[in-house]
Amino acid sequence: MSMESKKKIVYTLISFTVLLILFNVVLGLLHQDEIKVENNNDVSRLDIETSFSSVIKKFGIKESWVKKKSLNDKALDSISYKYKIEIPVDVPIPMILKELSDKLKNGNAKVTSTEKKNFGSTILKIKTGQCVKLIAEINYKKEIVREHSSIAFVIKSIDKLSETEFETLLKTPIKFSALLPLQIESVEIAEKILKSKRTYYIFLDDDSDNVKFELDEDINVNSLKKNVGSIVSSFNSPQHFFISSKGTGFSNSFINFLKNEFKRKERIILNLNSFVNLKGENKKDLISLLNFHLNNIKSAESKTFFIEIDDWESIQSSINEYLKKGNKLKLPSQLL
Repeated sequence: MSMESKKKIVYTLISFTVLLILFNVVLGLLHQDEIKVENNNDVSRLDIETSFSSVIKKFGIKESWVKKKSLNDKALDSISYKYKIEIPVDVPIPMILKELSDKLKNGNAKVTSTEKKNFGSTILKIKTGQCVKLIAEINYKKEIVREHSSIAFVIKSIDKLSETEFETLLKTPIKFSALLPLQIESVEIAEKILKSKRTYYIFLDDDSDNVKFELDEDINVNSLKKNVGSIVSSFNSPQHFFISSKGTGFSNSFINFLKNEFKRKERIILNLNSFVNLKGENKKDLISLLNFHLNNIKSAESKTFFIEIDDWESIQSSINEYLKKGNKLKLPSQLL
């Protein structure tokens, strides 16, 4: 290769390198412009007030507890009033702040708070840049309380879980009870549930794997009474047992017989079909069904739900939203 050819190759490489550098510089400038546009996502006062009102509503705070007070601060010429809010003592202000920050996180609005120790007030401010768009003074008031309802959950099929899955379930803080089958393996599961400070129930049918638990209309009365005694002594903790008037093959007269026998043992048999069984064709349908029921429980009322363990995780968000309003999650034994 001649010297002249080598020089041409070198000049070509140098030119190509320079073009790459210029190209990257231009891309960098364009990227900076994009970042500036993203960070300049200003949030309007209307959007901020709408978000603020929706968050307050989520925590069950009544409109009558929220008032507007005129402001004459020249340093705050961007707003002419502030919110003055009274809330019950069981509403955690930090949760309100977090919820509001999360709701506004896609914009450049910033949520800050300060406490006035002398007055016990929390001053909440929402800014975009240096411009104050909303001020709220929040005060606890002992005399006001949120209206609330109560719910409870009974989980089915936890006996199908692996040992690891079962132990993980028992470590969760959320309250629930379990519905166990009338099987000898349920005795050990029931003991572990009680140790976790939860409760369980037994579903009565004619499919037991233990002859002492057998419930069948073909068995003589004395044997049936003896088996009822074995069931109650083996599962002594629950005051309530469940039976289904559909699909078990039990006649109404036989169910009445069992109810009387359990009543002699100071136990009550409840019809599973009288409670809400949460089941949907898919996750969306399941959540929609639960939210429908939660939205229609009146103040001071309560409802107990039955749900399969496979669906339990899917409804946790709905439960949390329900509890934010001051509603209560209880063990079914407190509601039955």
